[in-house]
Amino acid sequence: MNLNNWLPFLISLNEDDKRIIIALFLILVLVIVLIGLLGNGIAKLMKWQGYAIDHAMWEMVMTKVLRDKRHFRRVAFKKNHQILFKQSWIPMIIAFIGTMVFVIWHAVDGNWSQSLFDRETGISSLFFEFEWRPFMSFMESDFLFYPKAIGDPVPTMNALLSYFVIPIWSIAIVWFFVVVQCYLARIIRVFTLSHSIYTRKLDHYHNERGFIEPQPSADLNKPKN
Repeated sequence: MNLNNWLPFLISLNEDDKRIIIALFLILVLVIVLIGLLGNGIAKLMKWQGYAIDHAMWEMVMTKVLRDKRHFRRVAFKKNHQILFKQSWIPMIIAFIGTMVFVIWHAVDGNWSQSLFDRETGISSLFFEFEWRPFMSFMESDFLFYPKAIGDPVPTMNALLSYFVIPIWSIAIVWFFVVVQCYLARIIRVFTLSHSIYTRKLDHYHNERGFIEPQPSADLNKPKN
């Protein structure tokens, strides 16, 4: 990149434009740092969630009833499916309750066209109404915008159904998302353990005693009572 090609452009910028460029650069750095921290946090959380498969497979590994890594994976995947099924019941029941309330409500009043999100009959009536307006200009063009409140929350009895079913469905969706995340974390843990427990390496070879069978990985911590 030739800096001389950028000099006329940089010189033509006024002080406000230069401040905007610096602010955008700092925002970009902050976003990159936040994404890195978020990714690191999710990785640690999923590792912690994956330890549930350790508890499910502990006895079988210790008693050596599993022949090899394929056998371990096959049994571990079945255990993981069972855990997923058990953990999915609660969010499914919550979602079912919300759906039944929605169906019964509209079966009684007959208004199946009701919107659950607008400001007249929806949950939006509980929040401020915003309009996006330009905050600053860059090179004579609107660049950044900010939300300007143009309406206050106005709860209404016409939106009572949305006040009930939207939170219920939201809880069910978030809960099920966490359940699926735990399921994926356990799958990753299954592959990690199958390699660390049953993969033979020369690290286990001893000059005097020959090849020593690898013991279960230290990662497979015994669950606490």
